[in-house]
Amino acid sequence: IMSTALLFTNRPLTEFKTRDFYPLRIKIKILMNMDEKQRLLNLLNERKISEDDFKILIAALDKKPTRLMMVLSFLVNPFQRLAGGQALLVGIAIIILLSYFGFHAQQYYVNIMQSVDTSINTRPRVAYTFWLVLYQNVICWWSLSLCYLLFAKLLQRNPIRWIDFFGMVAVARLPFLVSTIFVLSIEHFFPGFIQARDHQLQSSWLQVVFSVQNMLIGLWLLMMYFNAMKEASGLTGGKLWFSVAASFIIASVVGSELTMFFV
Repeated sequence: IMSTALLFTNRPLTEFKTRDFYPLRIKIKILMNMDEKQRLLNLLNERKISEDDFKILIAALDKKPTRLMMVLSFLVNPFQRLAGGQALLVGIAIIILLSYFGFHAQQYYVNIMQSVDTSINTRPRVAYTFWLVLYQNVICWWSLSLCYLLFAKLLQRNPIRWIDFFGMVAVARLPFLVSTIFVLSIEHFFPGFIQARDHQLQSSWLQVVFSVQNMLIGLWLLMMYFNAMKEASGLTGGKLWFSVAASFIIASVVGSELTMFFV
């Protein structure tokens, strides 16, 4: 891919970063498909595959992803199209909206992976306000962004940009926004359920829906965080997995202490 990219630009190879290849993705994919088709044609000419097999494999290469798959792919990894200043602006908007809806949903954002209802805190140190919720979300955002940036600096030899880390991690908190809006909807249509659900002795279909929603949001959030680090740092393999795991531990511990300091 690196060598193919040079066909379309005059920049030195050493100046390329992962995000620079996004505009070239389609052209590179076309060339790769052409190469695969040539290999299949060679196999057909050498009689190593039948003509029917050749047609099936060619059709598979030409098959375009469905709209649903394209949407799902974008929701899991929007960072192939969203980076730099654009990602930062979108991310800041998500943080503000999350804080606004989170305040009305009466949520504490404890750490990078968890939010809880304010009813668990019977003796708050300070009044519950929008600014407290915004403070918690900013801490969660900055703690993980700084950890990602630190490990990328230590393990990545290629140049990196701080704006990618802060922008992408902020965007990665989108699942929290969806979850918070879901909580508000539940509270609107089923008043008192959020506060009472931990004290109910019998399960209900609503609790099942709520549990499934929490599981799906958690998986979505993990994938978003992982892809944010992957795209922003350009790390791969063991370095990437180590960086994400270590960042999660550090950001969770430090972030929890700071987010709950005024609670």
